[in-house]
Amino acid sequence: MNTPLHLLSCYQRHGDADAFCALVRDHAGMVFATARRVTGNAALAEDVAQETFLELARSSHGAVESVSAWLHRVACRKACNAIRGESRRRRHEEAAAKVQLSISEAAWEDLEPLIDEVLEKLPAHLRDPLVQHYLEGRTQQELAARAGISQSTVSRQLDAGIRELRLRLRNVISGAGLATFLSANISQAAPASLTASLFKLAISGAGSAITACTTTTIGFTITMTTIQKTFIALTLTATLGTGIYQSRRASHFRDQLQAIERQQAPFSELLEQLRHDRERSAARLEALQQENERLRGEAGQLRGDSQSLAQIKAEDAAAANDPAQTSMLSWLERVDKLKQSIGQTPGAMIPEMQLLTEQDWLSAVRGKLETEDDYLRAFSGLRNAAESKFTAKTFPALQKYLKASGGKFPADLSQLQPYLGSPLDNTILQRWEIVPASSHPNMQFGGDWLITQKTAVDDERDTRIAMGASGYGGDGAGFDPSRKTLQAVAAAFTEANRGKQPVSLSELLPYATTAHQQTVLRRKIEMEGAVLK
Repeated sequence: MNTPLHLLSCYQRHGDADAFCALVRDHAGMVFATARRVTGNAALAEDVAQETFLELARSSHGAVESVSAWLHRVACRKACNAIRGESRRRRHEEAAAKVQLSISEAAWEDLEPLIDEVLEKLPAHLRDPLVQHYLEGRTQQELAARAGISQSTVSRQLDAGIRELRLRLRNVISGAGLATFLSANISQAAPASLTASLFKLAISGAGSAITACTTTTIGFTITMTTIQKTFIALTLTATLGTGIYQSRRASHFRDQLQAIERQQAPFSELLEQLRHDRERSAARLEALQQENERLRGEAGQLRGDSQSLAQIKAEDAAAANDPAQTSMLSWLERVDKLKQSIGQTPGAMIPEMQLLTEQDWLSAVRGKLETEDDYLRAFSGLRNAAESKFTAKTFPALQKYLKASGGKFPADLSQLQPYLGSPLDNTILQRWEIVPASSHPNMQFGGDWLITQKTAVDDERDTRIAMGASGYGGDGAGFDPSRKTLQAVAAAFTEANRGKQPVSLSELLPYATTAHQQTVLRRKIEMEGAVLK
């Protein structure tokens, strides 16, 4: 494990000279190239590089995240300190003017004074990969192995860093051109004299903290630094005479740059407007494409619906020629007609009708449905069927209740609800009552109590139904006591006429032998349209 951080840790903790030499071999070229770009002077760059590695050796905390980025940052700072003042600002202004005047691609000489300053201002996650790949010449595979990530991730980080660096250089050079410049001009070997000095620094500090370095090595470094600084001072003094000329030239460049910017302003506005128009057109095209897809889908659905409709029409035409289908449609029409009629007749419906099935409705229309009496008989038949279904559902619950209560008859119908498979509507139970069995002597179903309807909708046609402890059934006389009287007279007629059934009530008059029978029969005859059931 020979990562830069590991090597630095070995040197700081154990004074490992080999570890520091390895750091020098890996990073000295980048540090020297950075210092040379900033200072513009090779001798001064060597001095800055020595001071940078000296500070690395003295540092107790090290480069926490990246040794490369830390060295680049310190080298930039020390180089800037070395050439601080008006001379450096003039050089950068001239370089900036040259960059702005380049309309297409900038030359490396124009970008070189600015590249490190802009690079240092990038975020750490963009700056570190650029420093290691371009400034130190490390491959993407090496960076991926060090960081424990994929090479594609490293490639994306480098692309993002180049884009951001180009943006901060005001897009005066393309991303590919910038990457080419970085690779061709920045990665270079450190001078042999610098490497030798740094190796001496590493060896002198081996086995102990860097503060224990020999006086000879430090003295040599300080001497070299002083000589180089003296040389720099002489150089600055020699160039002071040209300062005014360079300042005026930079001012002239700035004026030209401002003029070009003023000329380009209308074109920039037009370009921005064209960009907005293109975005709106693209959005509109996408919306039209989506609308087209939707219309295609609807057209396909309409074609399918048309085919289904044609098939239904064909089936209807075939059904129209089918006698069985025709008969079924006729029955269904009669059922609809009966439902509509009973719904329009006040009081004709009872809550128990919710228990009826479609078969019950079909059975109710078997007879004629022409006169009012036909409809009244059909209504009565529906009510009788519904009440019979209620009885068939309730009688098992009554049996369970009697068994649970030791044979005691319920005092209220609501007591049967827990014993029903599914609870009944209370409106149904409210139509029924518990009465003494003696009140209906002709309905004997065991025990002293019966459950029967409270009232009838049609006294003449509806049937009384009751249930007791041992069974349930209906009374032929229904709710009309006169029905039983007429049945007795009709039985006498049938017996006297060898089983023939009477056609009208008037034929029964000779067979009404008592005054009560005569009274009941004449009242019935007076009812227009009365027919013996």
